[in-house]
Amino acid sequence: MTPMTQEDVLSTFDFHSGTLRGARFALYPARLVYHAGTCIESIQLGAVGAVRVAFEREGRKLGWAVVLALLALVLFLVSGPLAAWGNGAAADVLQQMRQGSSGAGHGVGTILLSMLHALTQVAELLPVAAVLLGAWALAWAILGWIGFTMLTLIVGPVERTYAVRGRNTRMIDFSEAISACVSQLRR
Repeated sequence: MTPMTQEDVLSTFDFHSGTLRGARFALYPARLVYHAGTCIESIQLGAVGAVRVAFEREGRKLGWAVVLALLALVLFLVSGPLAAWGNGAAADVLQQMRQGSSGAGHGVGTILLSMLHALTQVAELLPVAAVLLGAWALAWAILGWIGFTMLTLIVGPVERTYAVRGRNTRMIDFSEAISACVSQLRR
């Protein structure tokens, strides 16, 4: 068996981002070599049963984006009425405390007034929380919409998957080169 040289390389694909950053595929006439750090894996193209490449949006992230956006909307819609109710109830309690005598009920009224003020302050912070949840929902929606391009090699009973973020035409072209080599070896 003769060693492969750089001239034998038909095509290469480098992973520039994501979890596979720094890894590299090199396609030779009869094998595919995967370099990742100190690991080198060689896959004989004759053993490859199928090559699949697909661009997929991340439906799970899009779903979470919808849930977060709805939660942000609910928080925003509830904040105004909750703050108004808390302020109104606190004003009523304060008015009753001023009209009543300074007996045992005054301590309970003070505690109730403090709780209503705390509720009002929390309600006034809900729009800020809604904006933060909305920003989080937007980020998830963007990541879900960008999706990923996934190359899948079926070698015997094993399925190997390699993914990059976004629609990557270089990976699509590289998978077509792999398919051409596999087809050529089958003839």
